[in-house]
Amino acid sequence: MAKKPTETQFMVLRQMALFELPLVRRSGGFWCLADDANDTGLRPHREGEWSVTNGTQVVRALERAGWIQRSHRDERAWCDPRELTAAGRAVWPGSYQGRPTP
Repeated sequence: MAKKPTETQFMVLRQMALFELPLVRRSGGFWCLADDANDTGLRPHREGEWSVTNGTQVVRALERAGWIQRSHRDERAWCDPRELTAAGRAVWPGSYQGRPTP
């Protein structure tokens, strides 16, 4: 049986797939969707900007599951943007067990 993402993980994968953008790390440790495909995350987090709840823990769990990976645009692993993998794309547009598909 394939592993299913938690609700938080599913929402992150959904955001990345819908907007076709990577996750970037903003100052203060916030993981957010990139502004565009060339955004490397080198700006401060804006108040009200969507960010991943428990960001670093969720990002690491998504990497361990094989749903996202480093982009290797930055040699520093802690701030390298994260991209969806084929396995991550396969999670969406599927439905989260017990939750309606938006």
